[in-house]
Amino acid sequence: METERAEFSISELAREFDVTPRAIRFYEDQGLLAPRRAGQRRIYTPRDRTRLKLTLRGKRLGLTLAEIRRLLAPLIHIPTQTLRWAWSTWRRRHQYRAREAHYRRRERHP
Repeated sequence: METERAEFSISELAREFDVTPRAIRFYEDQGLLAPRRAGQRRIYTPRDRTRLKLTLRGKRLGLTLAEIRRLLAPLIHIPTQTLRWAWSTWRRRHQYRAREAHYRRRERHP
């Protein structure tokens, strides 16, 4: 069984999630990530990696950064596994509601 890495560099995360380091710094400026520093270097934890992943998923779902920040804010002190579970539960609920709204619109305008 592979152990989870303890830290990541900005370039590793950028490569993994196919975003630019500039985008990751932007999400940090927006309060979505909080890496620790070693001089000028940013050091990202597994929690930061998960928050970046959830931020990018939220963007794909059409959420604003403010909405994503509100969703992630109460989860700051929650373990990463629980954070992933909470997000996937919210995502399924959001997708269900979107499908439900789509079908309602189709019924009104056949």
